[in-house]
Amino acid sequence: MSYFHFLGHPMNLKRCLSFGVVCIITFFLALVPTSFFGVDPLTNAPLFTLTQQRVIAIFVFTALMWILEVIPTWTTSVVAIVAILLTTSNKGIGFLIAKENVGALTNYKDVMAAFADPVIMLFLGGFVLAFAATKVGLDVQLAKIMLKPFGTNPKFVLLGVLLVIGIFSMFMSNTATAAMMLTFLTPVLATLPKDGGGRISLALAIPIAANIGGMGTPIGTPPNAIALGALQEAGYNITFAGWMLRMVPFVLLMLFIAWILLQKLYPFKAKSIELKIEGAPVKVTPFQKYVVWVTFALTIILWVGESLFKVNSNIVAMIPFAVFSGVPNGQRNGGYTVESSGYQLHTHYGQGVLADADVARERRGENIGAYDFAVYFNHLYKHFFVQLLQRLLRFMLTERILDNHVV
Repeated sequence: MSYFHFLGHPMNLKRCLSFGVVCIITFFLALVPTSFFGVDPLTNAPLFTLTQQRVIAIFVFTALMWILEVIPTWTTSVVAIVAILLTTSNKGIGFLIAKENVGALTNYKDVMAAFADPVIMLFLGGFVLAFAATKVGLDVQLAKIMLKPFGTNPKFVLLGVLLVIGIFSMFMSNTATAAMMLTFLTPVLATLPKDGGGRISLALAIPIAANIGGMGTPIGTPPNAIALGALQEAGYNITFAGWMLRMVPFVLLMLFIAWILLQKLYPFKAKSIELKIEGAPVKVTPFQKYVVWVTFALTIILWVGESLFKVNSNIVAMIPFAVFSGVPNGQRNGGYTVESSGYQLHTHYGQGVLADADVARERRGENIGAYDFAVYFNHLYKHFFVQLLQRLLRFMLTERILDNHVV
């Protein structure tokens, strides 16, 4: 099996070439003029709208990816679902759905509700990002950078800890954030005087900031997602940025109050504190890091800029699913489980783009639980996507019949 390296990451040459051919065919079908598919002889108008053309391109992409097995079948379904949401739904990318002859758009809720409530997918998107950031050490790097400006003065270190944990908790589980920061701060707590209040102050800052920070975004904690869903059902359209605009100032105020109270109740005796944040070593390639960093940044930007980019935050949450389930983990010898796959969500045989599927198949028996999980998602996404394509094709044919009837 031929491999080459890209940014320190081993790539399967055959799958790379197959993926390139599929992408060329897909983009050709998606970007050619709609008249390429035929015109009405009476009106000289294209037979298909832009939305219908994009559905055809996505259909061809999915079929070729399934046939060539460039990535796992269920992963192909995830990518196709995200493509449909971004290019053919009424909450997709703004400039794509605002063109002339775009035709009737699909309702994004109808697409997503077939396998999960859109708000639940929003929350799971945040979970995926947090999982990926932890796997490649992004959380450790961010913590180092964000805490550095606060120096060694105990009171400012306490403020920095509160703010950093609060920010992390906006995009990660508050439990995961607390566990992560406790690991970082445990060596620091051991160096503080036992008779002083500094230990208690820093220790209490972890759960306080984690709980308060979780209120800052819709994905910060599960109750937020539940509340957002209830508000949307009641007719209140609250965007991701709209939530943050209202809640982040409140979070900052609460963190400031907590900072004052902790200093008053548990004052520091130490004159200085030196934070040495050392995370667990991670075995990832630069390619994997870049994928996570770019995906993390892109997702946050699209969430915060929802009103600017016109992409619904629930749809944006699907992007990490598509990216992290379709990117290889760089291992040639199998081990494609959630625990050992680096940062991907795919499971035991979810080898990702361009990885070695044959070796993964030989090693399936090592983790029955992961395999069962993979089989479940394989059938789930394949079944859902086939049903979705059937609905879209029926919709296209119905719309075409109605147009001919009107003519």
